[in-house]
Amino acid sequence: MLLSGCAGSSRTDEDYRLKAANSVEAAASAVGTARLATAAADRGNATSAYLSVLLGEAEKDLAGAQETFPASP
Repeated sequence: MLLSGCAGSSRTDEDYRLKAANSVEAAASAVGTARLATAAADRGNATSAYLSVLLGEAEKDLAGAQETFPASP
């Protein structure tokens, strides 16, 4: 969701900075979701099926944020 505006090349340094900030925000959101999910699991407040989907989506979001800035070859 949030990452759709992050992909692609940057025309200016400011554009690159904004894309980096959006990627950091998306990654932080995914980590926050995972933390909330694990806390709910620890308390027994969510089903395993729900947690599986929730954590899977958080993992995809985090991977998308990582793909925005791939490692140099």
